[in-house]
Amino acid sequence: MKDKNFIRRFMDSVSGKVTITILILVLPLNILAFFSANRAMNKVEEYAVLVEQNIADSYMMDVAVKMDNTLSLLYYLQTEDSSSIRMMLQPEDDYQYMSAKMKCFYTTKHMAKLISGGDGYFYYLKKKEDFMIYNGSEEEAIFLTWLQAHVRESTRNDSKIGWQLVECEGLPYLLLQIDSNQYTYGGWVALDPIIRQIGQSVFYDNSQIFFSRRSEVCDEKKIGVSAGYNKIYLNIHVDRMTILREIAQYELMLLILALSYLPLLPILYLWLRRLVIKPLNRINEGHRQLQQGNESYRIRHQKESLEYQEAYEYFNQMADNIVSLRIKAYEKEIERQQMELTNLQLQIRPHFLLNTFNLIFNLAQRGEYKTVQESIIYLSDYFRYVFRSSNELMLFQKELFLLEGYGKLSSVRYPGQVEFTFYFEPEIMMVRIPQLLLLNFVENAVKHGLNNGHVLHITVSGEYESGKVSFFIIDDGKGLVPDVLLQYQKMFRGEWVPEDTSSHVGLYNSLKRLRYFYGEQASITLEQQEAMTAFCIQFPYYLEVEDEFINGQ
Repeated sequence: MKDKNFIRRFMDSVSGKVTITILILVLPLNILAFFSANRAMNKVEEYAVLVEQNIADSYMMDVAVKMDNTLSLLYYLQTEDSSSIRMMLQPEDDYQYMSAKMKCFYTTKHMAKLISGGDGYFYYLKKKEDFMIYNGSEEEAIFLTWLQAHVRESTRNDSKIGWQLVECEGLPYLLLQIDSNQYTYGGWVALDPIIRQIGQSVFYDNSQIFFSRRSEVCDEKKIGVSAGYNKIYLNIHVDRMTILREIAQYELMLLILALSYLPLLPILYLWLRRLVIKPLNRINEGHRQLQQGNESYRIRHQKESLEYQEAYEYFNQMADNIVSLRIKAYEKEIERQQMELTNLQLQIRPHFLLNTFNLIFNLAQRGEYKTVQESIIYLSDYFRYVFRSSNELMLFQKELFLLEGYGKLSSVRYPGQVEFTFYFEPEIMMVRIPQLLLLNFVENAVKHGLNNGHVLHITVSGEYESGKVSFFIIDDGKGLVPDVLLQYQKMFRGEWVPEDTSSHVGLYNSLKRLRYFYGEQASITLEQQEAMTAFCIQFPYYLEVEDEFINGQ
C-alpha cells in the first residue's frame, strides 16, 4: 500500500512529470538514432559523395559569380565610365591623365565594394608604360610585383587572353587578362582563401582540394567530385576509410549514450532545474524590482551558463542606462558645444586674417584698387557668413560662393602659381553640409601643394548618387611627406587621435563634425599616387526641397 502511495505521489509531483516527459521524449529518440546510424553505414559513401558534390557546386558557383562580375565591372569601366575612358586614351597632358587615373581608381574601388567580384583589378597603359592597380584584398607586394612582370611579359609574347590558372609563391590565382592595341586590363581572384574555406566545410582529414583545367579522376581509395565553369574545375578528393571510420565511431557513441542515459535521469533533472528554473526566477525578480521603482537593484553574477550570465549583464546594463540616460544627454550637448567652439576658433583663423590684410596692403601700394575692393568684399562676406549663419548645416550654394572667392583670392596672392577648377553636379546645390567643411581641405591643398616653378592645379568636384554625396579635392602639388600622409590616413580611419589637436585642428575637426551629423557611414579618405593628392569626403544624404536662395549675402 505504501509503495502504491509513493508511486502515485511521485507521478503527481513536478519531478515525476519531468522524469516521465524526458523518458517519453528522449529515450525513443535515442533508440531511433541508434538504429538509424546502424542503417546509415550502408549508405555513407553515397551521402558523402552527395555532400561533397554540393560543396563543390556551391563554391564553384561563387567562383563563377566572381568571374562574371569581374568581366561586367571591367566592361562597364571600359564603355560607360568617362574617367576610365579618358585614362585609357592616355592623353599627352600629364595632369589630365593623372586626374583621370585617380578618378578611375576611386570608381573601381567604389564599384568593387558593391559586387562580389575579383579581389583586384588592373590596367596596363602601354603608351605610358604605367599601371593602375586596385588591390581590394590587400595582396602582398610580392604578388603585385609578379603581376606587373607577368603582364608585361605576356603582352610582348602575345599570350592568350581570358581566364588563366597561375601560381605565385606556391599560391594559386585565377587571372583574367584582356589585351588590346593600346592597353591590357583584367583582374584576379585569390584561390587560396577559397580552398581554406572549403577545407573547413569538408570536415574530413586527408582531403585534397585544388583547382585545375580539367576534372581530375582519383583512385579507388578516395572519393572524388568536381565542378567546373569556363574550363576551370574545382576538385575535392576525400579518403574513403576516413569517412567510414568516423561513422563507426559515431554509432558506438550512440550505443554507449543510450545504455548510460537511464541512470543519469535524476542528475539530469536537478541539473536542468538549476540551469533553467532558478536563473529565470532571478531575472523575473529583477524586473519586478524595477517596476516597483527600485532602480538600485542589480543581479549578482552566478557561476551558471554563459547565456544567463550575459542576460544578467544585459539586465544590469539596462538598469544602469535608466540612471545614466540623462547624464549622457547632458554630455552629448556639452560635446556639441565644445565642437562648435573649436569650429568657431578654426573659422576666425588669425593666420588667414593676417595674410589677407597683408595682401590688401600690398595691393594698395601697387595701386590695384579694384582688386583691393574685391578682396575687402570677400573678407566682409566671409565674416558675415561666419557670424550670421545660425544653421548647423548650410546649403552648398553658400559654401560654393566662399570657395570660388577663396580661389580668386589665392590667384591674386600667388599670381601664376595656382589654378582652380570647380565642377559639381546640379543635385549637389541642394545638399546641406557643415559650415566651411570643404574650405578646410582647399586651404590644406594650397598650404601643402605650392611648389616654386610649378603651377598648382586644384580640382574641387561633387557627385550625388542614390542617397550618397561624394566630394573630391585633387591637386598635383608637392604632396605630403610619407609620415604625415600615414598619420592623416590613420586619423581618418579612427586608428589615431592627435595628442596636440591644434596642429591638425582643421582636418580632425572636419572628421568629428561629419560623424556628428551623419554618423559612422560618413568617411574621409586620403590617397596619394605619384604627384597627385586626393581627398574624398562621403556621407549619406537624401535631397530635400530647396528652401533658401543664395546670392552671396
